[in-house]
Amino acid sequence: MVIAKWGRKEWSVSRSSILNISDMSFSYQQTADNNTSTEENKLTNQRGKELFPLKFSTILYAGAGVDVRAEIKDWESLVTSVNYFYLGGELLGPALQLRKVSVTDVKTDDSGKMIYAKLSFEFKEYDQETSSVKTNVPPLEITASKESKIIKKEENEALMVSELNGIRIGDWVRFVGNTWGNGAELKKGWADRSHEVTAIQGETYILGFPNGICAWAYRKDITLD
Repeated sequence: MVIAKWGRKEWSVSRSSILNISDMSFSYQQTADNNTSTEENKLTNQRGKELFPLKFSTILYAGAGVDVRAEIKDWESLVTSVNYFYLGGELLGPALQLRKVSVTDVKTDDSGKMIYAKLSFEFKEYDQETSSVKTNVPPLEITASKESKIIKKEENEALMVSELNGIRIGDWVRFVGNTWGNGAELKKGWADRSHEVTAIQGETYILGFPNGICAWAYRKDITLD
């Protein structure tokens, strides 16, 4: 299930990985009267709006199927790129340029491999006249209404399956099987704990994302607590 999208980058929940967004903020602000041209302001001498800003964060977690270092390198290559941002299948704001990516809270395993990191993104409306980095604005890839219908269909199908199985998003469950959804054996103690269902995709249940175990399981391996 696709949660959000900017160009080729997607935030989604699937059987193989979990990538969500948090701490999102944006604003609509009037520009000052008799404004002079700067990189942060549109060239105008009348009342108008400041360039649209968008900020949010995402957690990269190897246990949720994400290659943390590769994802960070990919985002590094996209700084100054311009594209459209969709949230829930609907266009949010104008064409946005990625201005900054901050990497914090990095955790590694004993070999130095990155297994966890928090990425914070800063986007700004792209205005070719004032931006210090000139680039082409790509065409809209898909109408918001079409993408919205696709996401809504996925959500409805997941809801129907969850209702039939008696487990819905927000319910607390525990394991009755011995393995995670990827086949790995449960760690000692996990089977005795309760985990919140945070997303559902068909017979796949995402548990404890982003503040819990961040893992997935099949319906046959869990039961209501």
